[in-house]
Amino acid sequence: FILSFKKHLMHWLKTNYKVLLLIIGAVSIYANLIESVWFFGLKPLTTILIIIIPFTSLMEMTSHFQKTVFVGLLFCLGGDVLILKNGFFLSALVCLLVAHLLFGFTFIKTFGFSRNWILLGIVIGTAIAVYSILFPHLGPLQLPVIGYMFGIGFMVWQGVGAYLNFRNKSTAYVALGASSFMLSDSLLAYNKFVAALPFESIFVLSTYWFSLYCLSMASSKKVLSR
Repeated sequence: FILSFKKHLMHWLKTNYKVLLLIIGAVSIYANLIESVWFFGLKPLTTILIIIIPFTSLMEMTSHFQKTVFVGLLFCLGGDVLILKNGFFLSALVCLLVAHLLFGFTFIKTFGFSRNWILLGIVIGTAIAVYSILFPHLGPLQLPVIGYMFGIGFMVWQGVGAYLNFRNKSTAYVALGASSFMLSDSLLAYNKFVAALPFESIFVLSTYWFSLYCLSMASSKKVLSR
């Protein structure tokens, strides 16, 4: 009975997980907008669903790319939980930095090192522009934020570079995931340190979860086989 239930459950999840993610993600965003305590559980739950559903079983992770992306997503989950607690922002930053470095290095191992220097210039220019806006408001976090921006910039450079080199479905997901992560973090930082954005949860969380979804899909067997 248990094996039969598990089989039917996994089939249902594979068939309907996108709808499930959209519903729980939307409810989570709404809970944050109304400052409901339910947000503290719904946010990590949404991230967990994004992480585990494309990987129906750890046994299906046969490549270094799949395993490393999975570990990186777990660090993102750790950052999700820590950022919800007052006084743990720096710890959350470290978790997410580790995730970016893991993603960036596995992009290199899987797709090769991108030497697209024009793309690097665009990434650096974007990072400088964002940091120049944040700098007067960061206080003691000026150096940690520089380190964090180096990590996410490195991931974006290699992620988008992988797509420009290969232009297949997996690298398209990688590029979208990396770019959306940078956009989400930029919006989050502006809202936290500079000025409150109207309906910031909608923009910050939707781009964040979209980035995790893309990274999850990039390493799924169905996508990698194409």
